[in-house]
Amino acid sequence: MPGDPETGKAPFWSSLGGILTGLAAVITATAGLIAIFHQKPSETPASERPANIKPATPNESAPSRPVERVDSTPPLPKPPETRPAGNQLLPGRYRLVSVNGIPPAATEMRFTRRSDDHFSAHATVATGLYYDSEVYRQSGSTWSVQVVRTNDPTALRYPLPNEVTADGSSLTFRSQLGTFIWERAGP
Repeated sequence: MPGDPETGKAPFWSSLGGILTGLAAVITATAGLIAIFHQKPSETPASERPANIKPATPNESAPSRPVERVDSTPPLPKPPETRPAGNQLLPGRYRLVSVNGIPPAATEMRFTRRSDDHFSAHATVATGLYYDSEVYRQSGSTWSVQVVRTNDPTALRYPLPNEVTADGSSLTFRSQLGTFIWERAGP
């Protein structure tokens, strides 16, 4: 094929790269059309399938947020009145005992003091999710919590104000997401 007389360049289709690119585009388009028009029909007739069941998607099979449970377990008692958390936050291991009054999936947290006004938290959930957060005091009992590393694609990544209170061996974080109560499990 003759090239462009003004630039001296050969046409795109005359190079090996151009031919391979064009061939890949044709194969991809053909495979897509075959997949669209030759879908495998369901093995169960529609008349026999329950109407209220849908297949789980990856996001539904491992929820990253607490799921309301219906069981016969008595509700947890309301936490007693507490004082705002000043410099009395204790580093150590904690386990999550309540999210908005509901028992959560098994979750543990390592709470590490960086300074009087800065803590790091590493939380792991039994489902395999983890959250590394930085916790900074804004003023009084208001602390800013920000997730800095996680494998949860739905996690919020911006600083979130929390009212943090400490009562003996428990820490309570209240934010727009809800109330999270952690019990100290060890140093």
